[in-house]
Amino acid sequence: MSGKPSSAAVKKPATPATPTKPVAKPGAGAPQKSSSPSVPTGARPAAPGAGRPGAKPAAGPGSKDKADSDDPFDVDTSAMRRAIKLAPKPVKGRTLEVVCPMCETPGYMLPTDAGKDVQCCNPSCMVPVFKTRKPKVEEAPKVESKGNKTLLLAGVGAAVLIGGVAVWLVTSGGEDPSLVVKPMTPAVDEKDKADLVPSNQIKVQTEKPLLTLAEVQKQSLVSIVDRARQRDKNRQIEYGVQQAAISFAIAGDLKRAQEQIKRLQQSNQGIAYLQIQPLTEVGWLQLRTGKKAEAAATAKEALAFTKNLPKSVRRSHDYALALASLLVATDQTENANNLIEQQQDATIRGTLSLFWRMAVYGLTFDVDLESRFPWHVGVAEPMRMGVVEELVVRKLSDQALAFAGATKDSASQAACRAAWAGRLVLTQSAAAIPKVTAAIEAGKFDAATQVQVWAAVADAAHVLKDSATATASLEKAVAAMATVEAPTTVNTPGRKEIYDSDGKPNQGLPDSAPSRSAAQAASSLAIVQLHLGQNDAALAMIQKGLDFYRGMTPGPVVTRNLVDECQKQESLVRADLAKVLGIPNSDDRVRIAFNRYRQQCGRLNDLAVKRLDLQVTLLRYFAEAGLLEQVWAIAQERGSVSDVALQEPYLTTQLPGLLLALSEATGQSTLSANLKAAFPEKGLVPENVDLIYATTAAQISAGQLVQASNILERAFRSNVSKRFPDHLDAIALRMGGRVQAAHSTKDSIAFIQRLFDQLIQEDLFLLLAGDAANRDKAGELWRLTLDSRELDALEFVALYRGFVGGGVTPPAQTTAVETTTK
Repeated sequence: MSGKPSSAAVKKPATPATPTKPVAKPGAGAPQKSSSPSVPTGARPAAPGAGRPGAKPAAGPGSKDKADSDDPFDVDTSAMRRAIKLAPKPVKGRTLEVVCPMCETPGYMLPTDAGKDVQCCNPSCMVPVFKTRKPKVEEAPKVESKGNKTLLLAGVGAAVLIGGVAVWLVTSGGEDPSLVVKPMTPAVDEKDKADLVPSNQIKVQTEKPLLTLAEVQKQSLVSIVDRARQRDKNRQIEYGVQQAAISFAIAGDLKRAQEQIKRLQQSNQGIAYLQIQPLTEVGWLQLRTGKKAEAAATAKEALAFTKNLPKSVRRSHDYALALASLLVATDQTENANNLIEQQQDATIRGTLSLFWRMAVYGLTFDVDLESRFPWHVGVAEPMRMGVVEELVVRKLSDQALAFAGATKDSASQAACRAAWAGRLVLTQSAAAIPKVTAAIEAGKFDAATQVQVWAAVADAAHVLKDSATATASLEKAVAAMATVEAPTTVNTPGRKEIYDSDGKPNQGLPDSAPSRSAAQAASSLAIVQLHLGQNDAALAMIQKGLDFYRGMTPGPVVTRNLVDECQKQESLVRADLAKVLGIPNSDDRVRIAFNRYRQQCGRLNDLAVKRLDLQVTLLRYFAEAGLLEQVWAIAQERGSVSDVALQEPYLTTQLPGLLLALSEATGQSTLSANLKAAFPEKGLVPENVDLIYATTAAQISAGQLVQASNILERAFRSNVSKRFPDHLDAIALRMGGRVQAAHSTKDSIAFIQRLFDQLIQEDLFLLLAGDAANRDKAGELWRLTLDSRELDALEFVALYRGFVGGGVTPPAQTTAVETTTK
C-alpha cells in the first residue's frame, strides 16, 4: 500500500548489521506523491501527517536538497560526492573490475574499496552511483587450542608410560595381576539408550516440521500487536496499529480489532484518516454476522474521516475505494458516488490503487497479473471499477452489477460490467458462466459491452487454465465484435462552432462514449487473442481499436495546428472571427472573442491529446508483451498517412523511447538501430522510467535478480522517485510479482530486501506472505523470516497481515503474457 511523499522514505539494502532507522513523524503512513510526468518540478506542501517516513538523514551541514533541480532525473549529488569514482581502465593499484548494473560499463577500483558506494565511469549513465559487493573471504585453517595441545602431550606421555610397563613385563618374565589393563565399558544411563545408534549407521538430525497455515495465522495474530508497537526500527507505530486492527477484523476478532482502533483514536488527530480502513473492515465483519444496521453506522463513522485525507496520495485512493464498497453494500450508494466523485483519480496513481486493492482483496497477491487483465487497460474510472470488483469478491455480485450499470458514462459502464464478469469467473470459475449469460440477456447489453464481457470471461478462464471456457467465450466475443458499430472519425469544427462550444459537454463534440466503448471492445478482444497465442488476429484487432479511438475527437495534429495558428497568426484569426461573428474588425469585442476562441482551441486540443494517450496505452501494452517490431510498424504507418486529420503523431510521444529501451534490453539490435535512425537530429532518448522498466524486466527474465534489484534500488535513491513516484512504485510492485511467481521464497525475500524503499518493501512482503499462504508456503516463509534481524517492525507486520489475509485458493498463475513474440 504504497504512496510516498516528496521526500523519499528509503532504506539501505539489507546488510549484516542494519542501522536503526529514524522513527517517522506521525502520519507517515500516507506518504505524498506526484501524479504523472507532466507534474512540474518542485516539492508540494505536505498534507497533514503525510511526511515521508524513514527518510535518510542529510549528508551533512553542507548538503543541498536536490528536490528542486531542473533535471527531473538528477541523481542525489550528496551520494555522488561520497562515492568513489571508477577508473575506465586498470591503473596502478586499481585492479579490481566491477560492472555497472545499469549501463554495464566496466570500471576499476582498489580492492580495498570493495563494499563501498562507487560512481560509474560512464558520464551518460542514468544513475551512476551504486554499491559494490565485498568479496568472500575464505576462513583461515583452524589452529589447535592450547588445551588441545596439553591433551596431546598428556596422551604421548601415557603412551610412553604404557610402553615402559610393557617392556618391564617382558623382561621380568612374569605378570603382575595388579598391572593388567582391563577393557573399560562406559556406563550408559537407561534414558540415553534410545539415542544410541549402531556403529554402522549415521544419525540424521531433522528440523522441526514447518508450521501449518493455521498455525502461522495464529502466531501472526499473536505477534502483530507487539511488532506494531515496537519502538525501534519502526517508521510509524500508528500505521502498524492500523494494520493490526485490519488483521483482527479479517480474522473475525471484533473485540481486538476495536481495541486497536481505540489506540488510533488516541493518536494525533492529523492522522485520524488511518481509522478509515480498519473501520471499513469492522463494517464488513458486522455485515457478515448479520448486523447490517451496525455496519451502516460504522461506514458513516469512517466517512467522516475522508474530509482529512491527504491529497495526491495513493493510499488515500485505497482508503476511499475500500469505504465506497462498504457504503454500497450498506445501501448508501449516494454517499459512495459522492466519495468517488471527490476522490477519483484517473492517473497512474488511481490505476495502481485499483491493481493493489484487487491483488490484496481479490486474493491474487500479484500486481503484475492484475495489470494484464484486459478490463484493467485504459480504465476511465478506477475507483468505481474497484468497487464493482470488491463487491464481487465479497459475494455481493448482484449489487456489484447494479452499481456497474449506474454510472452515466456508457463507456465506463461497459468496462465495469466487464470487470464484474472477469472477477466473477476468477472467484467462481466456470460456475459463473450462467450468471454472466443471464446478465447479458436481462440487461440487454449492447454489442460493444458483450465483447468486453466475454473477453473478460475468456481471459479469466485462461488464467484459471480452463481452456474450454476460454475458447468458447472468445468465440462469443469475436461474434459480438462483428456487429459493433461506432464512429471512426470526427469532423473538425469551424471557428464559429469552436467559439460557441464554451460550456457545452465534450466541448460541443458528439458524445465520445460509443467510440471509446467500441475501442475498448476491440482492445480487450486483441489482448485475449494475444494471450491465447492468436497474434495475427490480435494485430488486426489492435488496428480496429485504434480506428474506433479516432471517433472520439478530431485528430491531434489538426487540433495542435489550431492552437499554433492562434499563436502565430493572431491577426488572421481575428479577422476571420470578426467576419463569422458579424463584428467590425476594429471593435474591442473582437479581442474578447479571440481570447475565448483561443481558450476553446486549447481545450479541444486537450481532448485530442487524451485520446492519443489512450491509443498509446494500448500500443504500450503490446510492446511490453514483446510485439516490438509490430508496434513500431503500426506507429510509423499511422503517423505518416497523407490525410492530416487521420495522422496519429506517435513519434512525439514516449512510445518510441519505450520501444528503444525494450529492444536494447532484449538484444534486438536491428530494431534499435531503426528506431535511432528515425530521429537523426535530436536523437531518441527513452524516459528514465521506461529504461528502468525495460532493464529490470529483462534482468528478471534472465534470472539476474541481484542486478534487477540493484537497478530499482538505485532508481529509488535518485530523483526519478521524486518526479515519477507512482510510475516507479508500479514497476517495483509488478517486478515483485514476477519474482515471487517464478523464483524461490528465499530469492524473493532477498530481492525485496535490496530495494531500499521502506513502503514498497512492506507492500511486497504483504503480497509475498499472501501468495505464500495461497501456495502452501506460509510455513517456509515463516521459518525464513522468524528470527531475521534485517526486517523492520512494519515489514514483520506486513508479513503477518499477508498471512492472515491469504489462504484462499487463488487463480492459477500464468507466466507473464503467454504469447509468441517472434
